[in-house]
Amino acid sequence: MIVITKDSEFEIAQLVCDRILALVKSKPSAVLGLATGSSPIPTYQKIIEAFKADKTDFSLVKTFNLDEYIDNPDHTQSYRHFMNVNLFDGINVNLGNTRFPDAESPESYDSEIELSGGIDLQLLGIGANGHIGFNE
Repeated sequence: MIVITKDSEFEIAQLVCDRILALVKSKPSAVLGLATGSSPIPTYQKIIEAFKADKTDFSLVKTFNLDEYIDNPDHTQSYRHFMNVNLFDGINVNLGNTRFPDAESPESYDSEIELSGGIDLQLLGIGANGHIGFNE
């Protein structure tokens, strides 16, 4: 494992943004695993800034989010809403290619990831109490 340390969250955000952009440019149909919460927001802001500057094409990218609340994906507190506001609305991702766990068929989520070729890059945040992916 390679551990990279930076002096600020903004330096980390730029590093992660650069890696995501490089992946998407080299593999336009990349599959991204994405996280919500405060940790990835600076990265998402950097991706939107870069998209506005150089128009990296996200139209073929597929995304799989780590988590979602049950039975309310359209609520303003849902993770779908969070991702729309903090990333998806700022880039040209096809919302039909963005996936979240579904309470009606949770077993299909792993199958969807597998059918997409697996996750090429997974973004994770670590909560203040050490949780990953809203799992404590």
